[in-house]
Amino acid sequence: MLKMLPRALVVAGAFALSSSAVLVGEGNVVCFGDDKKITNPEDAKRFTCGAQARDTARAQMFENISVIGSPLVLSTPAEVDAAEAHLGIRFPTGYREYVTKFGEGVLGGSYIRIYPPRRILGGNLLQWRQRINEYWFWDLGRDVLTKEEALQSVKIGDTLDGDELIVHPSNPERVFILPRNRHEIYVAGDGLSEAIEWLCSSGILTEAFDERNFEPFDTRRAAE
Repeated sequence: MLKMLPRALVVAGAFALSSSAVLVGEGNVVCFGDDKKITNPEDAKRFTCGAQARDTARAQMFENISVIGSPLVLSTPAEVDAAEAHLGIRFPTGYREYVTKFGEGVLGGSYIRIYPPRRILGGNLLQWRQRINEYWFWDLGRDVLTKEEALQSVKIGDTLDGDELIVHPSNPERVFILPRNRHEIYVAGDGLSEAIEWLCSSGILTEAFDERNFEPFDTRRAAE
């Protein structure tokens, strides 16, 4: 017997996020999305609701972060609101929590930097767009994100290796990676926590690592 659930995240094979409904049967969950088809429902098993799964994963990731050093250089919710209004974009889920709870710094030893709103707004965005327009070399990733879309995007962070985290206004949940040393473009995940975990654990751009230490720093002092 089947029953309806509101939303589901399908996490195996060809299955994808459904924003509408799920049919739950005996031992199976079959998702029907607004724009993505489920091609092999007989293989769908043990799936959890997407929104709840993402919230749980985000909470677990943030709980696993250990802060090393002080003081924290935190952004305020008002600063996040102002940046979103100025840019005409909503930051991905988890960004607000990250910059207001941990702030500016480096995560994973010395690997990932998530920019605070003031850095995104402080002239860095325009300079970044000019640079990638002049030195664009990610044509192998055009099926993921075109150059025109990248030039409309907002850079929200980077890695020690120079890989850049960006979001596009049409789907600000999705975090793309422009790698420094590859011609492809990667989808790191939906929401900041998924993107961070992809960078740390996928093993694609760097060797996978378990460390989730966060060390705060203040770029305003470094510029003095």
